[in-house]
Amino acid sequence: MRFIAVATTLIVLAIGFCLAHGLAIDAEINLRHTVAWAITSTLPWICAWEGLKWLSAALLQPAKPARTGAKSAIDRVLEAQIARVLDIPTRGGSVTLRAYDIEYVRAAGNYVELINSDRTLLLRATLHEVNEQLGAVGFVRMHRSLLVNSLHVVAIRQAPRGRRIVELRSGAVLPVGRQFDGNAHAFVTISRRSSQRS
Repeated sequence: MRFIAVATTLIVLAIGFCLAHGLAIDAEINLRHTVAWAITSTLPWICAWEGLKWLSAALLQPAKPARTGAKSAIDRVLEAQIARVLDIPTRGGSVTLRAYDIEYVRAAGNYVELINSDRTLLLRATLHEVNEQLGAVGFVRMHRSLLVNSLHVVAIRQAPRGRRIVELRSGAVLPVGRQFDGNAHAFVTISRRSSQRS
C-alpha cells in the first residue's frame, strides 16, 4: 500500500513539473504524452528503490534459530539456579537464598559457608551434601573444600608452581585442587559465555 502511495505521489509530481515547465517555456502541452512520460520515467526508479530496500532488509535480517523457544545451556542453568531456593536457618529465624546468589561454598568442619558478595551464611551440612543439591544446577567441585558457581566464574588462570586459580566476578580468587583440575574445563565455556552476555 505504501508503494502505491509513493508511486502515485511521485508520478503526480512529475506530471506537475512537466506541465509547469511547458507553461514556463510557452510550449504546446500534450497532456497524454506528459502523463505517459511521467509514468515511464518515474515508475522504474521507484520499483528499483523499493526492490533494493526489500533485498537489503532480507539480507541484513539476522538468521532465525533452528527451533523457536530453544534455550541455551546457560539460560537453562540460570533458570535452574534462580528456581533453586535454600532456606538457611539462623539465630533469628531463617534466610531464603537463591542458588544463583551463592558465588561459592566452602567447607568448614561439620558446616559449610555459603558465600556471596554481601555476606557469608553458615549451614550445618557437609560439602558432599550441598554438592548433591547444587551440582545439578551448575555448581562445580573445584577443591576438596570448595564448590564454585560456574555462572560467577570469569577466568581460570595458571598460578605459580603450575597450580590453577579461579577468578569470580566479585574479585574472589580460589585455588583449583589437582584432583579436581578436570572439573575446571567443564564450566569454562559456560562461564565465558555468561560473562560475555552480561
